[in-house]
Amino acid sequence: MIEKGAITREDPGFICRANVSKKKVQEIETKALLNKLYNGSVSQFITEYLVNQKLSSDDLAALEFAISRRMTK
Repeated sequence: MIEKGAITREDPGFICRANVSKKKVQEIETKALLNKLYNGSVSQFITEYLVNQKLSSDDLAALEFAISRRMTK
């Protein structure tokens, strides 16, 4: 892992620290999961997930807001 640059070894005491942030790991893992289960389709995942959820009006409003913000970028 050190040679691949994923972690850094610090002496003394052989302390290892991650060079990849938690957010970056989540992004990589999310993309891998979407590719594996939904052929990379975010819309297919969201559609199938939401079909099985009971969403409050607050949840729906938050989702609509997030989508509208994304549309303006």
